[in-house]
Amino acid sequence: MSSVLRIAIFNLKFQVINIFMPFNNFFNQKKETLLTKRGTLNSLLMKNSLLHGIIILFLSACNQNEETQTEADHSDIILEIEYKGLDTLFLDKTTDFQSLGLLQLAKIDNEEYLSHFSRITRSIYIYSLHSGKLMNKVTLNSEGANQIIFPITPIYFIHSLDSIFIDTQLHNYYLINDRAQVLKSIGKRSKNFRNNDLSTSFESTIFFDGHQIHGSIRMPFYGTPKETIYARASLKFQEELEMVMSIKNEQFIENFKEVMAYREVEENEGNRLINMPRYFVHHADYLFATTPVSDSMYVFKNGQLLESFYAGVSGFDKATHIEYLNFTRTIRRPGEILYLHETKRNSYYFNTLIDPDGRFIYRVMIQGTNAVFNDAADKKIPEFNGATLLAIDLETKEIATFELPLDEIVIQTQVFASSKGVHFRVKDQGNEDYVLFRIFGIN
Repeated sequence: MSSVLRIAIFNLKFQVINIFMPFNNFFNQKKETLLTKRGTLNSLLMKNSLLHGIIILFLSACNQNEETQTEADHSDIILEIEYKGLDTLFLDKTTDFQSLGLLQLAKIDNEEYLSHFSRITRSIYIYSLHSGKLMNKVTLNSEGANQIIFPITPIYFIHSLDSIFIDTQLHNYYLINDRAQVLKSIGKRSKNFRNNDLSTSFESTIFFDGHQIHGSIRMPFYGTPKETIYARASLKFQEELEMVMSIKNEQFIENFKEVMAYREVEENEGNRLINMPRYFVHHADYLFATTPVSDSMYVFKNGQLLESFYAGVSGFDKATHIEYLNFTRTIRRPGEILYLHETKRNSYYFNTLIDPDGRFIYRVMIQGTNAVFNDAADKKIPEFNGATLLAIDLETKEIATFELPLDEIVIQTQVFASSKGVHFRVKDQGNEDYVLFRIFGIN
């Protein structure tokens, strides 16, 4: 309840008491002089009791209203996002400040570690998020018994500080320790490799349960992507590579048949559409899935769809799946190839994150774009109208939102979630000895 409303109720109470007090005093004085006039006395006493009752009922109603309003005010303040300060990552001399790689957060034994890979140094850098200091630098060997070859940048995930899985993206998978010694290798170089067994990609939501690696199906660079079949798979990291498919795309991609029919027509005409990203986050036994154009979050357990719930922001015109596919497209015509970019876009979600304790899911929604001419590119490019950070409480399903300061932070790359909240890299930082991150999280 606001202070203004409290003051108003207090004043009203005071005025009511002042109105009835003269009558109350009058009746008390008359009690002594009217003792012999029983009928008159009884009448006055009844009137006196009635007045007391009116006062009590009124004051009681005011108190009840105040208590109810206080409870309502309390219920309104449940989930809020706020700015929570800065975190610093101190870089060593071999780390390129400008081309810092994809950042990953891992929580191991209640400690949070941030890591990235440098293709130049062939190294995984592991930092303590608490101190911001480098804890270990794991350099992959280019020759010898522990050699790992990767023509393109490999993907990795840290299961523990001495168990790191490497995906070369060429169908070779490795398990190494904290000294980059190869403990096991599976895939194309293995004698048991089979072409139909290559699928799982080591993206940000991959995890190892002690027996299998669970990850997303890798999208191909060319041709129709595997949107017709599965989205997730489990890889048994044993002597023989074995893939087990689990979640189907159609289980969480809305209007799936319409989307696939449209894609088939376009690609049969030689056109190339962008792939629709699929966002997954994982905690304990549960996997959460969504897409950039969906306001819903789908919950899976052991490959089975359990439920879906609202995880979006209202009040914006959302891009459809087909609109999103056409944000960037390649049109092939006889003698020419056209690369088209839609600069005016409706709103869509950029990514999905989960805090290490599995309590909150975070999403970033781009509030649509407008065309702005870029001198360097000599063409119009899409510029964000704004960006909203969402936090969804997985226990209550309540949603909090926060308008992000686009002029201060980078929202498209190097974003990660910790127990504090979501970390965004600071724009236009001058000092190259460290990297600053602004944190936005639940109050």
